[in-house]
Amino acid sequence: MPGTYHQNEYDLVGIATGIIERKNIVDGSSVKEGDLIMGIPSNGLHTNGYSLARKLIFDVLHLGIDDMLSDQKTVVGNALLAPHKNYSQMINILIEKGFTLKSLAHITGGGLIDNVPRVFPGGLAAQININSWPKIPIFQFLIENLDLKTSELYRTFNMGIGLTIIVSPSEKDRLVSMLGEKNCYEIGIMVTDSSKQVYLNEK
Repeated sequence: MPGTYHQNEYDLVGIATGIIERKNIVDGSSVKEGDLIMGIPSNGLHTNGYSLARKLIFDVLHLGIDDMLSDQKTVVGNALLAPHKNYSQMINILIEKGFTLKSLAHITGGGLIDNVPRVFPGGLAAQININSWPKIPIFQFLIENLDLKTSELYRTFNMGIGLTIIVSPSEKDRLVSMLGEKNCYEIGIMVTDSSKQVYLNEK
């Protein structure tokens, strides 16, 4: 990330690997029209567009780490250092309780627009209501200060959703009861469409 790592510094990255029974693989193949897209909130930027956000905050707007975002409650430094959630514990709990996960998408680089279509079959598209979950201050700040089209915002940043789970409508209430209303939002629905893409709407 430009401006984060400097000369003679490096980042050591690791990955988690494992083994899973073929029958337990969540590959999105069972997703169908009418299934619901549930969004799990993120804590902040995570890795999505982090360099762009830093450039806007520090180089364009000339804010410092102790300045407030537009909500006048959140300090810039705290917003940028919000820890990345570990969603695996949540997923493991659902699996242990026998919950049927049709599809999972971790909303990393590429945002909702590029990540969600990777986990549902052809002949479908996702309609996502961008007003269906509360925006945390850093994303409201970016909306107000970045001259980007809505589609680019949702391709560059996670915009407050760190994980999506696609479920049957009959499983929605059970999922919300297990995770809590503030930890799980219905953000969209699967529709028949040959485009295999995400459509953003505001209602």
